[in-house]
Order: sequence, then C-alpha cells, then structure tokens
Amino acid sequence: MNKTKDKKIISIDLDGTLFASFNVITKESITILKKLIKLGHYVIINTGRGSYEVHKLIKENGLGVEKKNVYYAVTNGAQLWNNLDLIYDVKLDKCATEVIEFFKEKDFFYVINCGKEYFSNKKSWIVDVWKMWGNEVTITQKNPPEVAQIVAVKLRSDGEFSSNEYNYLINTYKDRIKFFWQTDLPYKDRTVTCLSLGPMGVDKSVPLKHLAKEKNISVDNIIAFGDSFNDEEMLIYAGQSFAMKNSPNEIQAISKFTTTYNNHEDGVARTLAELFKEELKNV
Repeated sequence: MNKTKDKKIISIDLDGTLFASFNVITKESITILKKLIKLGHYVIINTGRGSYEVHKLIKENGLGVEKKNVYYAVTNGAQLWNNLDLIYDVKLDKCATEVIEFFKEKDFFYVINCGKEYFSNKKSWIVDVWKMWGNEVTITQKNPPEVAQIVAVKLRSDGEFSSNEYNYLINTYKDRIKFFWQTDLPYKDRTVTCLSLGPMGVDKSVPLKHLAKEKNISVDNIIAFGDSFNDEEMLIYAGQSFAMKNSPNEIQAISKFTTTYNNHEDGVARTLAELFKEELKNV
C-alpha cells in the first residue's frame, strides 16, 4: 500500500467555518487538528484574509510548530504559505490601477490587499473591520505597485453597488479579474455585502491542486469545509466537501455533504472526529 495515497489534505475556511465566534478557534478544534497533523495529514487554512493575520492566528494557536504539514492559503487562493515560506503568489494585473481609479471616481470605500500590507483611500468602517481583524491599514491616495485583491463597497443606505456599476466592471474586466461577493461584513448594527476582486483563474481550489500534485494525493483524499460563496470552487473540487450547517442553501447544494452542526457548535471538529474515528484512537 502506498501510504502517501492514504494521507489527506484537509482544507478549512475560517469565518463562519472554523471560527466558533469572531477570531476564536475552540480548544476542541485545535486538539483534533494537531492530532491529524501528527498522523501525517496536511491541514490548509483556506481563507480570504491576508497572510499577516493568518500567520499570527496559526502561531497563537500552536499550529505553526508542525511546519511541514500546516499550510495557509490566503486572499482567496492568491497566495500559499508553509509557515513563513511563500510557495506561490499571484497578483492582479495592471488593470487593478484602472479599477482603483474607478472606485475613487464613484466615491467608493475600498481596501487594497497586497499580501502583507493593506491600503485604503480614506478612513471608514471598512478600515475598522480590517483593523478589528488585526491588520494595519495605511490611508493613502497612492496606488501600490502590486495588488493581490481589492475589496470595495459604496457606503449608502444599502451599502452595495448599483447594477450599472457592477455591470460596467463585469463587462469591462470579465476576462482579467475574478469577481465574487463577500457577505456579512459587520457595519454598526447590521452587515454589508462587499465586492471582492482578485486575479483571474485564482480561487480556493488552486492551493489544493498545487499541494495535491506536490504530495501525490488524489482528489478523493481532499476534504474541504466552507460556508460562503468564495468557497464554491474549493467545495466543488474536493473529493469530500462539507458545507457548514450555517451556510446558504446554494452552498449546501453544490457540496457533497452538509455538517450536522454549525460553526458555533464546533461543526468542523465534530465532523473530523467522526471521519477519522479509527485513526484518532491511535493518537
């Protein structure tokens, strides 16, 4: 038996999935992930967040000590890291500058993710959200030379784009930019939907394909957990995909399974405990 084929890649989103509450991973989740890592499986934290905050999170929860088996894919698949080693990095092309100028003209609030650094055009609630996640955001009108992702919102009563604005962006850049929506960003006493723009051809399935090829692991041995629309490609690709119980119906429909428990109930940890019941007896 080829033992490598028995190893699994376990890909886990953060917000609404592994996080039981804001920025909190429970002891139960950490314990079971460490056991699976000890058994030789690969864990990828697969998120839309940036590298700085995710590395900090992994370090604070004691997962970084198992360097060879712990990875994190950030900015919705645009970067893949193994501890502090950057494995690959994909940026938006030069059209990012045009898009940023469009947002300025339309008086949008935006955050530019450059991988390690964040920039914004003005102080706003969206900057406060990124700072709440543990990031420093530089306020500047200058456009950075390299852009991994742009997250934008127009602050008005509904906090969202008009159809004309959205259609203009889609029609102009559909062959150069990947568009997707990020839901449930907090704003005062409600949540707001933001538009995210990333490199074309990049999504959360890309780091899984990269690691599977490198480690000679079949797609059947890839397990993925997610709850939102930026998890869609990852959930479709994985051999065993689990939509969280708290995810929208559309995400549950494209996943192979739905967890019995939601993120507040340790849905990921409880599902993994069941999947690896026999193996975990030996740890």
